[in-house]
Amino acid sequence: MGTIKKGILGGFSGKVGTVVGANWKGISYMRSLPQHVKNPRTEGQVSQ
Repeated sequence: MGTIKKGILGGFSGKVGTVVGANWKGISYMRSLPQHVKNPRTEGQVSQ
């Protein structure tokens, strides 16, 4: 995870391509989008 100290436009919120910008306790940060899983259910989840 990367923190943004002083970007050109400051911190951003939302999705830009495969990057997500957010703000947590006054700290702006960027993260990548989660990978999509074809079938995320485990056997325990299916039996539930």
